[in-house]
Amino acid sequence: MSSSSLSNLSLNYINYPTKVVFRSCKLIPTMFLATVLNGRTFSFVEYFAAGAICLGLVVYSFSESQESAKFSPFGMILVSLSVIADSALPNAQERLFRMGCSRSEVTYYTNVLVLAGMTITTVASGDLKVTLTFSVMNPGIVPYLAFYTVISYLAITVHMSTIKKFSAVPTVLLGTARKALTIVVSFVVFPKPMGFGHLTGTVMVLGGLTASGLGKAKNKKAGNVGMVKRGRGASGGV
Repeated sequence: MSSSSLSNLSLNYINYPTKVVFRSCKLIPTMFLATVLNGRTFSFVEYFAAGAICLGLVVYSFSESQESAKFSPFGMILVSLSVIADSALPNAQERLFRMGCSRSEVTYYTNVLVLAGMTITTVASGDLKVTLTFSVMNPGIVPYLAFYTVISYLAITVHMSTIKKFSAVPTVLLGTARKALTIVVSFVVFPKPMGFGHLTGTVMVLGGLTASGLGKAKNKKAGNVGMVKRGRGASGGV
């Protein structure tokens, strides 16, 4: 609730490119909060890979934007708080799943709270009135909104299932990889010149994702070897 509300409120003080740049860095605080809230540990390689991915998205965002970033102290505070809240959310959801809550319960209460928060903030800012007026004057937009709602529900369902099965950090990493894939697809569907910033950012993101994948594969292999050794030791003791 805080993440969506603060993120939208920040746009009253900063422009969209600044918001995108800040929210591209969500992976690192998510890893930190995973350690604090859920006791998970990460290697230097994993933090390095996360840093490369975040920095790559920042570089790409700056290169893609035709509008320079706009910095307002209050807006920066709002978007920073939204990133922290957005990093805490999947970790809190993971904790709820570990406590025995079902996916339907977590999804329902999360969205009810988001609806309440968004309603309050959009009414306070006047955005809700503008949106309703625009929808009434342009009824053709309603089917698009309905389609977006359905797609969003499917995305939330997959998101919750991923958190429940794989934990918060891999879910956020998957979302970051989705952003990278969106970048690649955008150049295929909407051909445009690729500058040095685009190339550098893309290489950093893909490199970070590769390093993260290799690191996880190495850790999984080490874990399997440890299990085999413990199994042999137990057999020998018998």
